[in-house]
Order: sequence, then C-alpha cells, then structure tokens
Amino acid sequence: MKDLLEIIEDNGYDTDCFQDSIEFDEFRDALIGFTDDFRLVYDYHSVMKKLMDSDGMTSDEAAEYIDYNIIGFHLGGREPIIIYRLHSP
Repeated sequence: MKDLLEIIEDNGYDTDCFQDSIEFDEFRDALIGFTDDFRLVYDYHSVMKKLMDSDGMTSDEAAEYIDYNIIGFHLGGREPIIIYRLHSP
C-alpha cells in the first residue's frame, strides 16, 4: 500500500505541505481529501464500515470509537477532519 505522501504526489500536489498532517493509517480507504490548510479529511461512514467489518464492532461501538479517538483527537489544529456525507458516492 502506498504511503500518504506517495498518494498526494501521484495526484499532483506538493508533498512538503503535508509533512505535519496527522494521518490515521488504518483508515486510509476512508481518506477522501484535504482542506486548504492541509488537514486530512475522512468519510465518517467509511470509517464506521471499516471498524464494523475489520474490527467486529457494533455500530454503537464504532460511533463511540470515532467520537473519542478521531473527532475528540486534538493536536494543535493539525488533526484530521471527519465529514458526514449527505449522499453516498
């Protein structure tokens, strides 16, 4: 599996801007983009699905994990963002 900087470079972006970005490797498939300040953006439903499928969590357990370990994760404004899609891709 490619690392984050390889994916970013393959899409034509300057990897130097992402050196301080915080990535959750286990949710690479849920990564859908980044913000103008280079914070990574993950899809909530894809993270939920990964936790339920791979880790055997119930939907309540997965939601609690996301709330505490991802949404509640704060580190100087570089933490990733979780979005809730209005429509499935």
